[in-house]
Amino acid sequence: KQMSVLQGYTQKYYAVLESAFGAGADITGSDAIELTELKLEPSNEFVTISEHKGTASPRSEARGKFSGSWSCSGYLKTRASGQKPSCGVILDAAFGNSQIFGPIRYSSVDADPNNQSMCLVIHAGDYYAKASGAIVEQLDIEQAAADLCKFTASGSYAAHSLCYGTEVSVAGAASGETEVPVDDPSKITAGAVVTVGGLDNSGSGYKVASVGASSITLNPALEDSVSQSAKVSAYTPAQSLLSAEVIPGTVASLSIDGSDLGFISFKASLKTGIHLLDKEVAYTASGAARAIRELESEISCYFSDDSSKFLGSKAIDGELLAVSVRLGPDESGKRVKISMPQCRIELTSPEIPEAEEATASLSLKPKSLVAGDEIELLFD
Repeated sequence: KQMSVLQGYTQKYYAVLESAFGAGADITGSDAIELTELKLEPSNEFVTISEHKGTASPRSEARGKFSGSWSCSGYLKTRASGQKPSCGVILDAAFGNSQIFGPIRYSSVDADPNNQSMCLVIHAGDYYAKASGAIVEQLDIEQAAADLCKFTASGSYAAHSLCYGTEVSVAGAASGETEVPVDDPSKITAGAVVTVGGLDNSGSGYKVASVGASSITLNPALEDSVSQSAKVSAYTPAQSLLSAEVIPGTVASLSIDGSDLGFISFKASLKTGIHLLDKEVAYTASGAARAIRELESEISCYFSDDSSKFLGSKAIDGELLAVSVRLGPDESGKRVKISMPQCRIELTSPEIPEAEEATASLSLKPKSLVAGDEIELLFD
C-alpha cells in the first residue's frame, strides 16, 4: 500500500470551552478557529525502577503521570460589533469573562478556573489530535509598526486523544453494533471522534469510548453496516468561519496620563495564574486552580518631549498612570481598545544611537483599581 504523507496545508483547528474541566466537547463547525499555528505536545512520564540486579544494563520502567502543553499563534482579528473576535474562545479561557452588550468586553475575573478550560482539536488529513482540560497560562498581544496585530497563547492540558486512521477488519460490523474490529487499533485512542466507512452519525461523528486489542468501541452504535476494509477516519465538521478583519500596523493610538503619543510597538503579556491540579496520585490532572495574575506591558516610542516626562519623576516616584491603546482604525468593528487604568512605568534611560533618532522603551507594571480591571479589551 502506498504511504500517505501528511500535508501541512490541510490543517484546520477547533477550540471550544468545556462544560466542565476535562469533559471534552462536541465540536461544531462554528468552533473552527483561525490560527497560524497550533501545537499540542503530550508527554507521558516513565519512572525508572532502580533495583540492583547484578548488571549494568538499563533498568525497567513504570508508567508515571501524563502532562500536556499547548501553544498557538494567530492574528488578532475583529468582527462586526456584537460578534466575538476570531480568537474569542482563547480570550474567554484567559480572562474568564466576556460581556456582550453590542461591544465585546474582556476583563479578568477571580471565578472558578475549572469553568475556563477548553477542548482543542487539530485535524489534517488522516491526522487528528485533541486536547481536553486545556487552560491558558499566558496570553500575549503584540502590535508592531507596519505589521499585523498578533497574539500568542500557551498553557497545559489534562488529556490527549488521537486518530491516525485505520480500516475495518475481518467481516466488518452490522448496523447497531458498537464494537468495530479494526486492522490497527494502536492508531486510535479513546476520546477521538471518527467516521466509519463514510458513516458520520448524522454529522456528529462517533466517539471512541474505548480501544481493545483488535477493535474499538463506539458511542453511539453504527447507523448502518460497514464492510471489511472500510476506512476509519478522524471526523471534524466543516468549518464555519465568520468574516473577520485583520488589524493593520499602520493605524493606532496611544494615550498615557491624558497625553497622546505615537508608538513604534506595543506588547501586553498576561500570566493568568491558572494552573493544573496535577500533584495528586492520579494519571492526569484532576482540575484547575488559580494563583495571582501577572501583567506586564512594553511600549516602544521615540524619545521626545512628550515621552520623556514619563521617564523622570513620574517613574522615580512610582506614580500610577492611566494607559489607553487603540489598535486598528477608529471604526466600529475594526478596532480593539485596550485600557490599563493604573500603570507604574519602570525607570529607564533612552536608547541613543550614533546617528538615528533616540527611542524609549516604556516598561509598564499595570495594577488594578478594583479586582479584575488591571486590563480590559473592548471590541466595538
